[in-house]
Amino acid sequence: MLPGVGISIGITRLFFILKEIGFLENYYTKESLDYLIIPLTEDTKVSLDILKRIQNKGYKSAIYFEEGTLKKKMSYADKIGAKKVILVGEKIEVKDMVRGIYETLDIE
Repeated sequence: MLPGVGISIGITRLFFILKEIGFLENYYTKESLDYLIIPLTEDTKVSLDILKRIQNKGYKSAIYFEEGTLKKKMSYADKIGAKKVILVGEKIEVKDMVRGIYETLDIE
């Protein structure tokens, strides 16, 4: 026989009540990234290098690898609350999502 300890708090009932009072519909946390990197070409080497540099400086960042239109990708960045988006193609552009301003950077 193995000793055991248990507890029951009625999770199902708790969530039912939270839903009934409208708490779940009004409660959410918005993910927030400092930078979301969006590769615009098949070559992701530059994007991975940028990710490494940004994370080494302590910023929360990620790369968006999913297929789709640029509009879909930018919409995702807005949805998760990314502060800046780095578009990596033939040139590198950084969009400040708060101010809506683009800045072109040198790859180096």
